[in-house]
Amino acid sequence: MPKVFKVSDWINDYIKYKQLMKIPLIKNFNNAKLFELWTRYYRKKQRNFYTEKFKKRTIFAEPSLLNGILEARKIFKEMTFYELFKLNIPSPVYLNKFNQIHADILDINSSHLERFRGRIKKEISLTCRSAYLNFKKRKKYSL
Repeated sequence: MPKVFKVSDWINDYIKYKQLMKIPLIKNFNNAKLFELWTRYYRKKQRNFYTEKFKKRTIFAEPSLLNGILEARKIFKEMTFYELFKLNIPSPVYLNKFNQIHADILDINSSHLERFRGRIKKEISLTCRSAYLNFKKRKKYSL
């Protein structure tokens, strides 16, 4: 059974609603939520489009090369989740201290990115070597 409100209660609720709608966060919540959903959908659609395009282009490629490409893509995906500039400073600091913290973080990031670079380089060299050996075996070359 529907609930019946008194007119005074309804007016009070309406006034509170109007006050809440003056707050930008609440006023724009639905638009922001829809925009976020749209951007996620668009990114997924773009990723799927380029993945399919990549698959079509590489369908005739050497299988050993494809395995290497997939491994390299896994490493690149790991890189996307790596946080480059994460500053955990609980309280305000002087500029010199901030510069020192920032320099330390840059050194740490440099070593992490160098590790990613080494892994990619190793994967590419292994892939190229296996593709070359498969080519030699297929063509019966002996060098």
